[in-house]
Amino acid sequence: MEENKTTEKKNVENEPKDPIVDINIAGQVELPSIDITPYIGKKANIELITTHQGIHGYYVKVVTEVIAIVDEVEIRASKILGLYTDNDGLIGWGEKTVTGLFLKSMKVEKIEDLKGKEVYVRKHITKQGKEFLTFD
Repeated sequence: MEENKTTEKKNVENEPKDPIVDINIAGQVELPSIDITPYIGKKANIELITTHQGIHGYYVKVVTEVIAIVDEVEIRASKILGLYTDNDGLIGWGEKTVTGLFLKSMKVEKIEDLKGKEVYVRKHITKQGKEFLTFD
């Protein structure tokens, strides 16, 4: 004997709502902004170096010491350095890549040797018009 199988549609309206965010009332909000102009051209030392894996592969995030604190927000400059995987599976960078050229300009051979190095803070503007602090 075969069982009678029925499919019920889920009623989305009756599902429990996310206890943190109700997307039915969420909308665009004005985010606080900080004027980064006073920090452009300042000197800062590289303090943090972290490795990450993103959708396009591995990368390193290099971050300066705290440049200032505004409204309890730490102001730092950062830079992303891309890493590449060669045919043998080794991860690194090429001599003429952004990472390779940056290391050469900083007079270091390894990324870890950037820690403690002094950089000049500058502004970068993304394609979307967002401004942030970085360095060369």
